[in-house]
Amino acid sequence: MALGDYNREKLDKLEATYSIHGRHFTEGLNKVDKVQLRQRGFFSIHQFFMNPHVIKLLQTRKFSQKQYVKAIDALADEIGTCGQSEIDFTEIKPYMEMERQLAGYIRKNPTKGPKALLQKSVRALGRYHDKLRDVGVVPIIYGSIRYGDSTVSSDLDCRFLSTEKDPDVGRVVEDISCRISRRLHVNGIDDFHDDIIIDTLELQGTLVDIIDGEADEVKDYEFHNNIFFPYGVIVEGLVPEPFDTKEVNELRGVIHQAAEKDPFFELLLCYDFNNAILKRKSKIKT
Repeated sequence: MALGDYNREKLDKLEATYSIHGRHFTEGLNKVDKVQLRQRGFFSIHQFFMNPHVIKLLQTRKFSQKQYVKAIDALADEIGTCGQSEIDFTEIKPYMEMERQLAGYIRKNPTKGPKALLQKSVRALGRYHDKLRDVGVVPIIYGSIRYGDSTVSSDLDCRFLSTEKDPDVGRVVEDISCRISRRLHVNGIDDFHDDIIIDTLELQGTLVDIIDGEADEVKDYEFHNNIFFPYGVIVEGLVPEPFDTKEVNELRGVIHQAAEKDPFFELLLCYDFNNAILKRKSKIKT
């Protein structure tokens, strides 16, 4: 689609607000095959960039002009190509408000099925406490099982925080993930991939650079080659008993410091929180 095929009034607003050419908001949509999906993607892009808090954060973060444009390109490309439907970004607001909203979706008294699945998941991970501790790993549960809105077919969404440089981490985590998946008859945890293990030392290095003001380029916000790393998993995830929460709590504190210090990092965190909030709201409707 040519630039003129998109809503001109909305493009004019984006150009006037951000003082850059409209193509920076639409170029990524060329990757989308269907015209209808491109229009939906553009709707999402417009709603995101016209959110008052998004405007504030992007205009507060003083990138060079080149990096400012790169930041908008990256955001527009991600938003315009990440879904089959229009995405609601009206929930984006200061990150602490979003964090409190997200925490409010955790069901304190889940129904029998979700409660039992959470308990089984905690016990299953706890069974491997010593093995994981020996390689410096702490699991963190997120998603439907963590929030208490799971069904019998829900995956066990889990990441493993690696607090030490032990060479056996990958082998141990993969083995345990497969064992737990067979025991619980779920799919999520045994979809083993590199990102299931989070190197907390490396992550802290990225975050400290952001806190110290050393993130001058968009690529400086990358972790695992991704600026859209799901930090919300760490902030809102559940560390099951009997694992020690000290390392995770310290990491959460560093994430909060980075969001306080850097408006662009806060925006990335808010984007991730928004995705999680939409998932939780969809669960309420079903």
